[in-house]
Amino acid sequence: MIYEKRDTPVKREDMPIKEKRNEPVLPEQSDGGKTACSDCRRRAGFSIKPHVAKRRYARIAATLLFLVCFFAIDRGFFGSGMVTCLSELMKDGARAALQSAVNEPIRGQSTLYTRLVSDAAINTSFFGETDEQAGNLYEQETDEALAVDNSISTGFVDGTRFYPITSLDLSADSLYSLNNGTSFSPDMKMLSETPPSALDGVGEQDGPLVLILHTHGEECYTEHVDMYPEGEPTRSKDTEKNVVRVGKEISDTLSDFGIETLHCRKMHDSESFINAYSGSAASVRKYLEEYPSIKIVIDVHRDAIIRDDGESIKASVEIAGEDYAQIMFVVGTNELGHNHPDWQDNLSLALSLQQSIDSTYPSLCRSINLRNVPFNQQLSGGYLLLEVGTSANTLEEALRSARAFGENLARLLLSSGE
Repeated sequence: MIYEKRDTPVKREDMPIKEKRNEPVLPEQSDGGKTACSDCRRRAGFSIKPHVAKRRYARIAATLLFLVCFFAIDRGFFGSGMVTCLSELMKDGARAALQSAVNEPIRGQSTLYTRLVSDAAINTSFFGETDEQAGNLYEQETDEALAVDNSISTGFVDGTRFYPITSLDLSADSLYSLNNGTSFSPDMKMLSETPPSALDGVGEQDGPLVLILHTHGEECYTEHVDMYPEGEPTRSKDTEKNVVRVGKEISDTLSDFGIETLHCRKMHDSESFINAYSGSAASVRKYLEEYPSIKIVIDVHRDAIIRDDGESIKASVEIAGEDYAQIMFVVGTNELGHNHPDWQDNLSLALSLQQSIDSTYPSLCRSINLRNVPFNQQLSGGYLLLEVGTSANTLEEALRSARAFGENLARLLLSSGE
């Protein structure tokens, strides 16, 4: 996390969101490739009413089937064995009809609301339910479906307010695209062709090459997919759930490639969030003094993008059929007078890694973020701040990206040492 207070709403117009690219079209989609989420359908003018009608017809058909068979059984038209068989068939048919009716409005994409509605429908005892109970259940499901479609950001489940999670592809338009928060205009093409100074003499080092640490180690991820409850924590001291776990994944991946790596698991924001960067700077200085072989320092964070209406954005891209949390390099400068004259060395390293990652995991990287403060990067020309996903990504998505980053960092170091 970059800001002193990051997990706060940001205005929609302030978000540099690009159009999605390389997004696979699901077979269930028939609306020109548009996403099938309720929010997108609502914005595109999609109406849920025809689907509610289909659900009504499906329920009527299931009810008629039940009444016909029940009448035949009651009149003794069938033997006892046939009665048992028909009863089971009726149950299975009614369940299938109702589940199809519930799932159809979202065209195969499961959401929190439809899963709850589906579970309620499937668990209902169809052979003890009165017409009044069935009607009440139908009206409840219809109201919930319309609430999701018409007012998705103010949905409630069991008294808890839920906000939507929207997946967006925020990948860089090109290798040289820069989200520039400074007045500097670096020559990105020239820097991309310049070997990073941090890689000089990599093959001659005897000892650990990489240090991974966490200024904001308590930053964590969501455990939800499409909706998240109001008040969901965005910070955790559990190192199996926060960015410390992501740092471990990078460290393990580097070790698998034979790159000796140190992982500082200290969460520098635990005691004082305001002084977190001062604390992490002290840790880095200590490691660099004790291990002069360290060439690369990676400060692992996760971003947060929350709109004013509570909607949370996860930076995500599908690669080889799996969702990855998009990553972003943050490079600091000396624009505000800090002692960091060689900040373009850090930018050169970020560009080299961006190029390597894009060649193996297309669209995984967001545009490099250039900032007017150094974020401790004045301590080493190989010091980078890495944002892995946002608070709306899942830990699993972040871990996939951590492995992808680790693989490419390892390849860059190994090729430089040859």
